[in-house]
Amino acid sequence: MNRFIERRDLLRGTGTAFGGMISGCLSAPKQKTTPYDYQPPPDGTWPQIGYDARNSRHVKTRGPLTGAEVKWRSGEASIYPPVISDDLYVAEAWTEGAVFAVGKAQGMRKWTNESLPSIRWAPALHNDQLLIISRNSSNIFQLHSINVEGGHLEWSRRDGISASTNYHPPAGPTVKGDTVYIASESGVIAHDAVTGEPQWEHILRRASPEALESGQLPNWAQPAVNDTIAITFDRNDESGKFREVYAIDRGTGDLTWVAELNLEENWRLKGYPVIGSGRVFVSAERSDVELQSSESSWTGSERLFAIDIKSGNTVWTEKLSGKTISPPAYAEGSLYIGEWYPEQGTSELYPLDIYNRDKKWRYKTESGAISSVTVCDEAVYFGLSNKTAAVNKENGELLWSLNVGEQVGPIIVLGNTAYIQTNPGHNNKSRLISIKEPE
Repeated sequence: MNRFIERRDLLRGTGTAFGGMISGCLSAPKQKTTPYDYQPPPDGTWPQIGYDARNSRHVKTRGPLTGAEVKWRSGEASIYPPVISDDLYVAEAWTEGAVFAVGKAQGMRKWTNESLPSIRWAPALHNDQLLIISRNSSNIFQLHSINVEGGHLEWSRRDGISASTNYHPPAGPTVKGDTVYIASESGVIAHDAVTGEPQWEHILRRASPEALESGQLPNWAQPAVNDTIAITFDRNDESGKFREVYAIDRGTGDLTWVAELNLEENWRLKGYPVIGSGRVFVSAERSDVELQSSESSWTGSERLFAIDIKSGNTVWTEKLSGKTISPPAYAEGSLYIGEWYPEQGTSELYPLDIYNRDKKWRYKTESGAISSVTVCDEAVYFGLSNKTAAVNKENGELLWSLNVGEQVGPIIVLGNTAYIQTNPGHNNKSRLISIKEPE
């Protein structure tokens, strides 16, 4: 169900190991994939968590194809996933505010800035600015701009800044054009990425006194943004009662539509929205047993929703048989989904056609949980427990698999190199690993 709603009305009501071919069910005629309004980030860069403002994790680059070996490993630190342009730029998690640059070639630090308050979110890049959100012990939020050339602080902004609780990292700002969009404590805020000045704030729902007491606070997802709207939803893990997806006008901050997803009690929305070819993709989960890690036992159900980006109407709903550890990646009319089947201890990766829901191929594993899918020109890269692997994008055949000795987190692919953050999580000791084709 979808309803159009005026902003003032909403505010009034919310004060309180093999690949193969397999076909799926037809739900709509095959349509031509169109690029819509998509403009990718500059070549050779990975400026935010989802690669682009759509959260697609689809980058037009080659990646390691003929094999893989570790080129360098960093030391251990509690970090968020890096962003990349000339170097890797990293924010330490739950520290006194350490931000640093790492060279691509050898993994050596080039500069460190330790002047910020504690950092609770991953960074984002806008040209030569590294955008950082901090929160100090007095619960004061700030948005900072760090110059990537030397690591010096350009400015800090406090007015109008807040950020969602970010229970399950990684999450960070979304940059589109010269604007940075942040999931706030009560909705979405937009600030000028160059100066940090506020542009608009849209309040979707504030925490009620009961929520503050119980800790069931709104937890707004990292926005997905196209040329016209920003998309978010409340992924509050505790209540399992918020099932709306919100579209906010990118220029004015007014509400465009609200999509009410057809879900029963105890379902929750998870991850972040993904935009592709005029649709928004959102995952939902009903957990019978809470997932403690990617290797824990789990029972429950998952569904994937496709929503028309102009109207907010649900186009289709796909029931999943297993558990997804990470949101899907989107590329050229397909969602690349990794499902884990806890009872069997196996996983599979497949591209789901967004028009007819056919599965072009399936890559099945003998063990482990697939996570962190990234799509490139010729290959699809993913994590599998302590391994990272690549399969052929056209047929799902395994290209290579490499054991890195630690839990694989987000995978960034640029040129012939893949960069991996291991052991993701706020308080976990992580490393950065650079992987290249053997010479």
